Amino acid sequence: MTLAQAKQQLRVHIRLLKKQHDTQSLLLLSEAVMAKIENSECFKHAQVVLIYASLDDEVSTFRFIEKWHGEKTFLLPKVNDDRLSLHPYAGTSSLHRGSYGIAEPITDEFHDFEKIDLAIVPGMAFDTEGNRLGRGRGYYDRLFAGIGKNIYKIGVAFPFQIVEQIPVGPTDIKVDFVCY
Repeated sequence: MTLAQAKQQLRVHIRLLKKQHDTQSLLLLSEAVMAKIENSECFKHAQVVLIYASLDDEVSTFRFIEKWHGEKTFLLPKVNDDRLSLHPYAGTSSLHRGSYGIAEPITDEFHDFEKIDLAIVPGMAFDTEGNRLGRGRGYYDRLFAGIGKNIYKIGVAFPFQIVEQIPVGPTDIKVDFVCY
């Protein structure tokens, strides 16, 4: 089996697991995950946080962002062809549905990458070594390769998205910690 086939097989498996949970149970699991982030020292000390606007089947970030955006600067990704650009979150009115149905910011692009203290990233699956399986387009791997791998990265997932081993290739970038 090729690396691509192994990754796709794992994605299919995780999608099936996600379908076994209703929206309410995923929201409850999300609240527990985001509470752990909220109580972490790295989040408490962070001023500029890269985070994502969650899809329905991902750890929900919307309540968390709304709760903290007055005290922290949140950066949200926007899909631009084959790359992600980062944009400050300026409230729900600064979002529109973009690529893949993801809520994307309409604010100016952020380029001061050395100011990013923390990145909170989604994934289809993670292992305990920090390896991350995304949706298959490599957006986050290219983003971190481009803006610097020194940003502390927390992967967030539901407990059933943690697997023994993620198949990885040379361009896959690990997260520093997985919160589930």
